Amino acid sequence: MGYRIELSINLRHGGNIMYEKERIIDYAEKNNYEMCFENIEISGRRKVVYKNISVITLLFPEDEKFIINFIKKIKCIKTITIETVSYDNCIFHLLYSKKGKKIDLHKLSSQDKAVALCLK
Repeated sequence: MGYRIELSINLRHGGNIMYEKERIIDYAEKNNYEMCFENIEISGRRKVVYKNISVITLLFPEDEKFIINFIKKIKCIKTITIETVSYDNCIFHLLYSKKGKKIDLHKLSSQDKAVALCLK
């Protein structure tokens, strides 16, 4: 499989959302992405929307240089948030999570450490 990254764009902030999505896909194409799909998350209570985001999931090949280059480009864009980065090759390894769990770098392989350090 390879590396998987989930990016989020807050739809409530307005702006040109389609332009941001096109930038993400353009950067991903330059870094040899394998697959992309999008989900929309909306939550609220009684006509009040608290959360309205678009989550874009991208899959990259097993070579870590592609995802490292992609992360460096995406980190420069203020309107895009990196939610999770993981490695999946029959066994799922979470390398970075925006919320919650701290990842122990000592347990990661040298390739995965390079990706995790790129996110800091």
